[in-house]
Amino acid sequence: MSRFEVRITTRLDVTPQAAWEYLTSHDEWRLPFVPSVTKLTGGDIDIGSRFENKIRGGGRTWTVINEMTRVEPPRRLTWTQVNQDGPTATIEGNYLLEPADGGTEFTLHTVLETTSWGSGPAWLNRWILTKKVYPTFLRELRNAVGADVPAIQRAARRPGERG
Repeated sequence: MSRFEVRITTRLDVTPQAAWEYLTSHDEWRLPFVPSVTKLTGGDIDIGSRFENKIRGGGRTWTVINEMTRVEPPRRLTWTQVNQDGPTATIEGNYLLEPADGGTEFTLHTVLETTSWGSGPAWLNRWILTKKVYPTFLRELRNAVGADVPAIQRAARRPGERG
């Protein structure tokens, strides 16, 4: 078993607050790799909140349970995986949201660990997440946030910038 990191960043044309509200109330932007997310604890998202994620990849489906370890609206959401299902386990995952030119720089950062010899090498898992899974997440997030957030909350684009 070995640890590896994946970090990918994109710009969202909404404020950090609008991005936070979207991220904490919508899950469909992670399709098709995460077909369902179920909150297992009551109340608002806070430290200790748990979520069950159905994960799909490589022709398999598994269940991952994540627990929130740091919640700092609208800037950071951090979690850890508390069960051992799937080819990798999330040691720490983060959504980081920083103001950037009237919008938000959104970073998805994870520290993962392969769970068994059958998980494949860490470099292959990192490559799949970096080149396929996370770029799909961020593309869908950009599209969804732009379509879902009311125009009044959208950040102004710079002159000549295309959306």
